Amino acid sequence: MRPTPRNRQTESEASNRVISLDSVTIALLRQYRENVATDVDPGSQDFMFTTRSGSLLTPQHLTYLFRAVNDKSGLPPIRLHDLRHGAGSLSLAAGNDLKTVQAMLGHSSIALTADTYVSVLPDPACRAAEATIPHVLSAAKATVAAAAA
Repeated sequence: MRPTPRNRQTESEASNRVISLDSVTIALLRQYRENVATDVDPGSQDFMFTTRSGSLLTPQHLTYLFRAVNDKSGLPPIRLHDLRHGAGSLSLAAGNDLKTVQAMLGHSSIALTADTYVSVLPDPACRAAEATIPHVLSAAKATVAAAAA
């Protein structure tokens, strides 16, 4: 029997995770469930996004839908997976730590997250340097004061 999206095993234990959503996204999803998904019980644990017939979306179908939306948008073409990469990059740019981004993306090691995302974000490195220099100068002043005493 060919696995369906509902019973397919994840790639690893890290792939099976709960994600945190911001309040705006939660409100939009609730509104969607109330207004569009009228055939879904609001208290159910069923999937929210399905095909018109109620079947689960396959990765291929979701990719097809994404390409259609992207084509109609007039924006440069991107892959669906690029949104994941963008989310990781923007999360780090927002100041989230590597461990949080690793967990969000389900990476098996923090090294993978660091190798993939840190090099594309020069701003965090600049912010880190700016945040560090007051501590360096303070330590230098304390060292000079201690030496003079």
